[in-house]
Amino acid sequence: MVKFGKLGLPHDLSDNVTVVHPSTMKYSGLAIGRPCLLDSQYVSVAWPSTSLAQTSVGVPDNLMNLLEKESSGKITVEPLNYGLPTASEICLKQR
Repeated sequence: MVKFGKLGLPHDLSDNVTVVHPSTMKYSGLAIGRPCLLDSQYVSVAWPSTSLAQTSVGVPDNLMNLLEKESSGKITVEPLNYGLPTASEICLKQR
């Protein structure tokens, strides 16, 4: 079980994140903080965690409900590499 609050996620990502083992991310072309597609129907954000097995994916309950899956159901995850605008400028705020 992934504890999403312990992953060091920005608060705005915690409800829309797909947690994947780093080795699996590399193998499948997923990148940290970049969009990924769940079951070819829902866009999420990929995030690494070594607390999962390489064959597992961690998804918050709200996403599981949107996908109409049980907690042990199978989910496909693929990188979403098209149609993404690139930033020309980034503004950072100190907390």
